[in-house]
Amino acid sequence: MITRQRTCRTRLISTKKNRHGIPYEQSEQHRLADCHRILFSGVTEEDLENTTITIRDVQAVLLSMFCSDSILIGHSLESDLFALKLIHSTVVDTAIVFPHRLGPPHKRALRNLMADYLKRIIQDNVEGHDSSEDARACMELMLWKIKEDAKVMR
Repeated sequence: MITRQRTCRTRLISTKKNRHGIPYEQSEQHRLADCHRILFSGVTEEDLENTTITIRDVQAVLLSMFCSDSILIGHSLESDLFALKLIHSTVVDTAIVFPHRLGPPHKRALRNLMADYLKRIIQDNVEGHDSSEDARACMELMLWKIKEDAKVMR
C-alpha cells in the first residue's frame, strides 16, 4: 500500500547535452512506500494526488538508465540510495569531496558549499525545495573542483 506520508522526488540530470548544449533533465515525483522526507523534498499534497508509482517502479526506471559505468553525483547520496534500496559502486558525493572541518559525521550543507566556493545563493525559494537546483549545484561544484585541482597539478 502506498501512503501519503511516504514520498520521494527523484531528479536526474544527464551530462548528455541536447542540441542547445543544455543537459537533459528528467524529473519524476513519486509516492513511495519507503521514502520519507516531505519537509525537505519539496513534494506537495498536490504532487501526491493520484500517484500510484511504487518504489519498485522507480528502481526499474533507474536501473534501466544506469549501468555499472555510470557515475552518480549528488549531495549526501547515501540517504537517497538507502531510501531507494539501491547500491552503486561509482558515486561522487559532494558531502564527502568537500568535508566538514570537524570531520564525520558532520557534513557541510550544499547551500553553504555553493556560497563558499562558487559565491552563489541556492535553496532560497520560499515555495519549497527544488531538487533540480541541488542536482545542478552538485555538478557545478564538481566541475569547479576538477578545474581547481588541475590548476594545482600544473
